[in-house]
Amino acid sequence: MTGSIKGYYGSAAYFNNAVYLSGWADFLDRYSLTNGLLSTLPVSESPTKLNTGSTPSISANGSTNGIVWAIEQGTTANPSAVLHAYDASDVSNELYNSSQNATRDKLGRGTRFSVPMVVHGKVYVGTKSGLVVYGIL
Repeated sequence: MTGSIKGYYGSAAYFNNAVYLSGWADFLDRYSLTNGLLSTLPVSESPTKLNTGSTPSISANGSTNGIVWAIEQGTTANPSAVLHAYDASDVSNELYNSSQNATRDKLGRGTRFSVPMVVHGKVYVGTKSGLVVYGIL
């Protein structure tokens, strides 16, 4: 595994023989896991760099329909964080992000090391001022 040049400030997620990692100011990478060994290069990476890295979480229906959730923290110029959802089999396929319809889905100021939590079809994200819950309309 080549790893992230600026290091990792979060944890990895695992799903279906794949490991998901996001380094500081780097892409969310999907590595394959075969016989206990990670691929040296990512098999796919997100289209967006996550400016402070992220600890991803996974939602799925058993071993199918996996979604990787990751929070992109805001910047000084744009403090609002963004929740991203990627296809777990190919993270270059972004399924959703909360800035697509910012009027309805804006996350607000994120907090460092916040991890999206998925329970019963809803995604919960802690922010500096509260808790944001996403679900199917």
